[in-house]
Amino acid sequence: MASIGTISNGETGLSVRNKLNLAIAEANKVALKLDASQKGSAGGVATLDATGKVPTAQLPDIPAGRKVVVADEAARLALPVHPDLTIAYQSDTGDAWGLDADSAPSIAANWTLLGNAQTGGVNSFNGRTGNVTPQAGDYNASQVGAIPATEKGTADGVATLDASGKVPAAQLPAAGIEDAPINGIPHNRKDGAWVPAASPGSGGPFTVERRNGSAAGQVHVFSLPAAQYAFDLGAFALKEGTAATNQSIFIETFGADSETDYQQTGALVWDVDLSPYTGQTYTTAPDGSFYSSPVRADGQLLSISSIAYTEPPGLDPFPNTNSYYLVPRLTSATTPSNLSISSSSDYSASFAKWMAFDREPTLGNWASNGLPTISSPQWLQVSFESPQLVTGYQLVSREDSASADSSPTDWTLEASNDLTTWVSLHTVVGAAAGFAVSHLFEDIGNTNAYSHYRLVITGTTATQYGVVVGQFNLITSLSITSGEPFLVRDGNLQYYSATGGALTQVATPATPEDIIARGTTTSGDIPISAIGGMESLHVVSSGPTTIITTYTPYNQIAFEQPRSVSAWSEINAATLTTTETGAGTVRVAVSRNGTDWYAWSGTAWVSLGGLAADTASADALLASGMSAATLNALTWAEWEPLFAGTEDGTPDALAFAYALSVPDPTVDAASISDLTINVDLKAGWELQSPSDVKITWFNDQVTFRTVSAGNYRFAYQTP
Repeated sequence: MASIGTISNGETGLSVRNKLNLAIAEANKVALKLDASQKGSAGGVATLDATGKVPTAQLPDIPAGRKVVVADEAARLALPVHPDLTIAYQSDTGDAWGLDADSAPSIAANWTLLGNAQTGGVNSFNGRTGNVTPQAGDYNASQVGAIPATEKGTADGVATLDASGKVPAAQLPAAGIEDAPINGIPHNRKDGAWVPAASPGSGGPFTVERRNGSAAGQVHVFSLPAAQYAFDLGAFALKEGTAATNQSIFIETFGADSETDYQQTGALVWDVDLSPYTGQTYTTAPDGSFYSSPVRADGQLLSISSIAYTEPPGLDPFPNTNSYYLVPRLTSATTPSNLSISSSSDYSASFAKWMAFDREPTLGNWASNGLPTISSPQWLQVSFESPQLVTGYQLVSREDSASADSSPTDWTLEASNDLTTWVSLHTVVGAAAGFAVSHLFEDIGNTNAYSHYRLVITGTTATQYGVVVGQFNLITSLSITSGEPFLVRDGNLQYYSATGGALTQVATPATPEDIIARGTTTSGDIPISAIGGMESLHVVSSGPTTIITTYTPYNQIAFEQPRSVSAWSEINAATLTTTETGAGTVRVAVSRNGTDWYAWSGTAWVSLGGLAADTASADALLASGMSAATLNALTWAEWEPLFAGTEDGTPDALAFAYALSVPDPTVDAASISDLTINVDLKAGWELQSPSDVKITWFNDQVTFRTVSAGNYRFAYQTP
């Protein structure tokens, strides 16, 4: 220790210590002293308590170190590792040693000598001998352990205290803050525990850094533009996945839930498939002295008929129902002259087609010669001499258990008037199987008479030979005859009779008899333009009756807003499933922006311009759009030019528009069932969990440590 003056020659011990204490007390009067009011005050300096330590209340929230006293160097080097700063006082030498947190005490080089606490005798002080009284100017700040005021809050100086009596955060060293189990959401230290900060954080937009070819275990460090201490910023990591090929994506099923996704004209029906509205069945209800029902009348033509149901003559009643067999019981291959039976195949004469109509469990079953599939179904057909109305049917599986179960499980009942165009009336998928299982459907909602009906089977429990049917019975509920006469009443309360589509105004009826006398049971095709107040058109009858309308719609259109398809790298094929009967027509166009619509001409994409939800756009799309066959035949070679303007030449967005036309609802039909697209998918970016990428926050930086190699994107907020 440096000499600080001479006291009296030979003075040692208690006398020296007393005089030293006096000298230290006088040193507080030196010119460089701090004002006493700053002690322990906000913005001042920290005080020392009775033990010579800074009180806990004046310390920031930092981990505490340890202080130990050891006998000698061997004892000091034998200390255990400690997570905080260690100060050791070595008794044999009086030296004070310091050791950083987590450093090995056994390595002598890890220790730093801080000073020595031992003192010897004093002979003189500042050239003065005897009983020396310290005077001003005897000491400088370093000699008495004082701190120059100029060192407050400066580098290599001392920390100040803020208004709360704490060391300001700006004067604290950087401390690593790791995010907790919720990846990308930073956590703060509070009350001794880690708690999530607000997500996605209080910072600005995310900065995204791309790092391709990152190695396993590599640490990526990103500096923050400004220091942060709240640790309430967000961060996450993405890793590039792998691409996938030949992925089928269901784009549209045209159910009722899809209707609101489209702009469209007003006469479209969204129910399992998309089709134009072509009429419906009404029942007249009491209306004063008459019966009436509103009917829809905003298309091109409207035909109105009044019908009634009566018991069909000459038909056997179906047991326990109000229905009747349309095919009489057969006991051999001989059929009545007014009908015939045919099939896709018969397994043998013992499983002939007529046996499905024998109504006897013991006589036999029909079996096909081959298993049915979707692409190669097996079928059983009934053809009538004249059109017949089928309102229901019964299908019974094999009625004996002499062999393995060969039940039909998937089938469709179809109807036709020309054996070329078939209409689906009723479909079953996944039916219960077993011996003699009956599937009875009394009302399939069919109101049209057809000459030919066939059961098309596409699924079975059979594993060999063919599918087996015990009974196939076509049934009808009642015969259709003319119903009650009716008049047409428009929105202006004017009454009309109609014959052959021509309206004739009649006097307002006073009694039901007036309607019977002046009315009709079928109107023919009435031009809607001839009817005033079409929004309030009513059919008025003398009594309750069933009204069937045939509605001829204007051409219809529906189109959607573009959907993002940026995850696709290629479009391999589209499959648009449509039904187009007679002159019924479906056409389609595509768009990337919902403004400019295109159709493939066979050699190039041709612009159709813009589309609107009106008849003019429907007409334009029907004239220049693609057929379903054209759309379905497109490969990536044809699709690719449509996306030539994108950044990487791959799909970005895609929308579809559909136009449908049904010129004559009695013979024409047009509908769309579903749209599926087969695509190749790009390698997407997958969100990483904390076990995949370790994110650590510091005051001035954020780090990302990758567990596995790959291409990454690191996103983080900045203060």
